[in-house]
Amino acid sequence: MSSEPRDVELGSVRATSSNLENGDKSAQAPADPNIVDWDGPDDPANPLNWPKSLRMGHVVLISVITLVAYETATINYGHD
Repeated sequence: MSSEPRDVELGSVRATSSNLENGDKSAQAPADPNIVDWDGPDDPANPLNWPKSLRMGHVVLISVITLVAYETATINYGHD
């Protein structure tokens, strides 16, 4: 078992002067478990890799939903 102090929440070795001087990169920048990344530059789930028609379809869908929401909020129901 290592004598280095451990950060229980991160599950990794904390940065101390001794391991920073030794060039221990894992102690310098622990990985954030809340960061979600793509599987690579060609990941089909990445919206940047979607076909242009699919991206434009999403833009149009959100635009129509927004337009309808604002129009329904301003409808005059004919009350005097």
